[in-house]
Amino acid sequence: MDTLRLAIFNKNAIDVNKLDGSLAFQIHGFNITFFVSRLVANGIYTFFEIAHFGFPQSLDDLPSFISLKNMKLLLGVNEAFWRLCRKSDDSATIAGRYKVTLAGLDPLALKSLLHFR
Repeated sequence: MDTLRLAIFNKNAIDVNKLDGSLAFQIHGFNITFFVSRLVANGIYTFFEIAHFGFPQSLDDLPSFISLKNMKLLLGVNEAFWRLCRKSDDSATIAGRYKVTLAGLDPLALKSLLHFR
């Protein structure tokens, strides 16, 4: 359900702000996952994972976290953010393509909301 909430949030961010794309991240324990959403055609939104890695759980694990692989992942997330997460140069196209979020998704996404976080 958390991933569904992220997808809806990203879709609405694209629609309201007329963005080329939107970046989201999800943290579970020591793991973080980055997602990107884009409006690619009339009413068609893509939502895909661009990076996933785990944070070190102790100082002993820190050297393995600072690796070339993780640095490349973080640079890729940085590049995706600066390339996609900006106001569209053609906001009229974005406004013409977007579709209203289905009303039936809101109760589904909010149904399992934990109030004790």
